[in-house]
This record gives sequence, C-alpha cells and structure tokens, in this order.
Amino acid sequence: MRDARRRELHSELLPGGPRSPADTRRTPFPLKHLAPEMRGVNFALEAISERVADDERLQREAVTYRAIAQDYMKYGLATLKLRESTD
Repeated sequence: MRDARRRELHSELLPGGPRSPADTRRTPFPLKHLAPEMRGVNFALEAISERVADDERLQREAVTYRAIAQDYMKYGLATLKLRESTD
C-alpha cells in the first residue's frame, strides 16, 4: 500500500428531483390480486419474526412493515371498490 499511487477521488453531483418515468412495457399489478399478495406478505412476516423472536429491532420492523402492508391493502381495495362503483 505504501508504494501505491494516490488517486484523487471525485464526487459527481446527484441529479436533482425524481427521475423521469420509464415505460417498461410491463403490465401493472392488478388490484384484484392485492389481497392474496398481502396475505402472503403477512405470513412471511409472521414466519420471519417467529424465527428470530429475540431480535427486538427485527420485531419492530416486522410490526411497521405489517402496518404498511395493511394500509396498502386497505387503500388498494378501496380504490378497487371505487372503480367498480363508477363502471
């Protein structure tokens, strides 16, 4: 390491604001599939949190993520009902 040449590090400016959306040509996830998907998320969180019951940080993260997933499902299903009522 003593004989290695020193290199100057340059930092690049970060782009300002969000990126422009890109068309990936993928079909969006259908809202009608949201409930089974979120059930899977819930079961996965339960399994992980039971395996590492002594890790308090992971337990808090599981509770937080479960609440986020439940909100996501609640609002997704409300959107689906709203769409159905306007058809």
